[in-house]
Amino acid sequence: MTWLNRNIQRFLIALLVLALFGGAVVVMTFVAIPADNRDSIIQLIGGVNTLAGLVVGYYFGKASAEGGEG
Repeated sequence: MTWLNRNIQRFLIALLVLALFGGAVVVMTFVAIPADNRDSIIQLIGGVNTLAGLVVGYYFGKASAEGGEG
């Protein structure tokens, strides 16, 4: 596990979250969601949206601008 250091782990998790967000946007755009499940799906998308915001904030936020780490 020498190649999988902490920074690479963070990057892979961030990539996974952003891929989930992108997939969710595509699904919401092109797939018809039944009315019974609409509220649940929207809440799940909101949670993934929050995670994507945290990822972007981590990599491009204030600490990144100052040259600090996480």
